Amino acid sequence: MKYTYQNYKKINKNELFLTYPRLFTLLNSYYPLGIRAMNPDYNEYIGFKKLQKLILTSLKNSNSNKPKWANEFLEKVKKITNCEVIDTTYGNSPNYSGEIIIETSENCRYTTKMIFFVSFINNYYSIQIIKTDKLVNFESEFSPNKTGIGILEIVVSPTEKRNKKLFINLDNLIRSEFKDAIFLPFKFDLIKLEEFETPLNITIDFSSPISSGFFNKGNILNEKTNIIGDVNYKLEII
Repeated sequence: MKYTYQNYKKINKNELFLTYPRLFTLLNSYYPLGIRAMNPDYNEYIGFKKLQKLILTSLKNSNSNKPKWANEFLEKVKKITNCEVIDTTYGNSPNYSGEIIIETSENCRYTTKMIFFVSFINNYYSIQIIKTDKLVNFESEFSPNKTGIGILEIVVSPTEKRNKKLFINLDNLIRSEFKDAIFLPFKFDLIKLEEFETPLNITIDFSSPISSGFFNKGNILNEKTNIIGDVNYKLEII
């Protein structure tokens, strides 16, 4: 199935609470559900202040874990692959992130890379393999006709002929290095929670993917995106 911003599944807070109470509790603990991110009351929410402090401690403090992520964890990632490894942690994102450059076309138009994220919220993590094209025409929520970097293919679980071994090795490494780390299935990239948004994910319809509360991925699915693998991978532990 092809996914765009137009056909995400939407659920409300009650549905999330009944179906995935742990995820509801975490989002409700850190984000003011029902308040738009541009509303001044958003920044006054005690849970969001707690999250900002957590991000500040992790990313900007000189005594933070950022050097450990960049100098220790990513060095361990380099040992499980012969590919280039890049630290992509930045800004106000509620997560560490990195990428493994698997392949780049001769003209540099197409890139295949494994991207991975570890959230500051309960060490939830995510791994995907994406193939990007620098010249894709697609619709976004704020632009009906846009040309730019688009995702042609996204692999969301260990899959034969799609770097399965590397996916599993990285998964095992994250779980060994981050206490009680939990994989957040791609399913939650495709489900939007109504009346929820983050400062990094402002929307028109006041609904955001559940995963955006844990990670700032910056991935935009478009009409050409082919989703490969099991979107429910490791759902049983959520």
